[in-house]
Amino acid sequence: MGLPKALPGVVTEMIFHYKSPFSFVHSKTAECSNTAQSVIAGLRDVSHDLVTDGETGFIAVRFREGAFNNFCRVPQLEIAGQFLSPRDMWGHKGAELEKKVADSHTNLERVNVIESYLLSFLETHCKADTMMEYMVKQVGCGAVLHQVPGDMGISYRHFHRRFTAYTGLTPKTFQKISCFDSIMRNLTRLKNTNYLGEALNAGYFDQSHFIKDFKKYVNETPTTFLTEKNFMSHFYNTGDMLI
Repeated sequence: MGLPKALPGVVTEMIFHYKSPFSFVHSKTAECSNTAQSVIAGLRDVSHDLVTDGETGFIAVRFREGAFNNFCRVPQLEIAGQFLSPRDMWGHKGAELEKKVADSHTNLERVNVIESYLLSFLETHCKADTMMEYMVKQVGCGAVLHQVPGDMGISYRHFHRRFTAYTGLTPKTFQKISCFDSIMRNLTRLKNTNYLGEALNAGYFDQSHFIKDFKKYVNETPTTFLTEKNFMSHFYNTGDMLI
């Protein structure tokens, strides 16, 4: 059974391979982002195919929307759509983290190493921007975009600029991908091929509108993608925890 598609998402992920690493292949351009033993994947507005030459095994950390800002000094706008290494993000400390994970022999050891370094990065870089955390939550929950900055007493232009810098996506794009991600989580977790009901419940006006977005984000139709081969174990149907 092949690896699942990496669908568009509004969260940043860290992936540490302990077997053969996989590459991210852009589903439309076929551009390949070769992945080393560890990678930080920023927010994505398009899907990627995962390709490997051997048996793969990895540990991944998913950060809540915007939360990665508290672990590094690099603006999320510079990370969106990128596949970076821990060294790119944290210099020699990142390289040290990567080596210690690679030298670990069990998943428990790997988890302990990753947790220790992330707590250290959090202590150094935590920004505790409660205004942005509130706005990200509101946008992700489907709030009317022009009402969000008004609730905070700021202009829409200021909101748009700060939100884009904080998350790496414009408010509108973030909201659309967040909605799409929620639909795909439900469909994949429940192994449900009846996508229309989920799409309408999430706010889509009709089937054609959802199919258009589906092709844009996945480069497939819902009918061709929502099949048993794509209902395999991955982030959408496992009990993953978000930081």
